[in-house]
Amino acid sequence: MSEPWIRLTPLVPRTPRLPWRPLLVTVVLVGVAAVLAAVVWSRLAEPPEWVVSQGEGYRGTVESTQQFGVIAWFVACCGVPGLLLGAGLGWRYHRLGWPFVLLLSVLASLAAVLTWRLGVLLGPADPTGRFADLADGTRVPAALVLDTPGALLVWPVAVLLGLVLVVTLAVPEEEEPLAREWDDDSAAPEVGQDPPRLASGDPRNL
Repeated sequence: MSEPWIRLTPLVPRTPRLPWRPLLVTVVLVGVAAVLAAVVWSRLAEPPEWVVSQGEGYRGTVESTQQFGVIAWFVACCGVPGLLLGAGLGWRYHRLGWPFVLLLSVLASLAAVLTWRLGVLLGPADPTGRFADLADGTRVPAALVLDTPGALLVWPVAVLLGLVLVVTLAVPEEEEPLAREWDDDSAAPEVGQDPPRLASGDPRNL
C-alpha cells in the first residue's frame, strides 16, 4: 500500500537574520532623528552666561542654575523622538524578533552620543579663550555641556519603552507556523480525513 510522501521540516533552531531593507530603514531613521534632536537641542537650550571682569569670566548662582535647563532640554529632545521612533519601528518590524531589539538598542545608544556631540558643535562656542579681549561686564553664553552622563541613557530607554508598549498593547498575538509542510499546495488534512492520494507511478510512492 502506497503512502503519501510528506516532507517534515526539521525542528532545528536557526539563528534569525535581519533582512537588509528593515536594517537600512532603521539606521536611516535613527540617524535622521538624532541629527534633528541635536539641532533642536542646540537652538532651544540656553546655557549659563559668563560675566567678564578684568579679563576673566565669572558665573553667579543664577547663571549656574541655567545648566539644569540644558539637561532638561536634552532629555526632552531625546526622549520624545526616541519614544515615537521605538513605537513606530516596533509596530512595523516587531516580527523580526530579538535581533531587531538588539539592533535598535545599539543604534539608540549611538544616537545619544551623536545628539550630544553634534548639539555641542552647533551650540555656542567655548568663550574661555576670549575673555581677555572682551570689555568688563560683557555677558557671553557658555558652551553646551552635558555634565550628567545618565542623560545619555534617555535615547535607548525611550526607544525600548516605545517598542515594548506598542508590542504589548497594540500588536495582536500571532499563531506559530506549522512545523510540517506538504509538497503540494493543498492544506494539511483535517482530523478524520485521509491524506491526499498520489497518482500511481509517482516516484514518491514507496
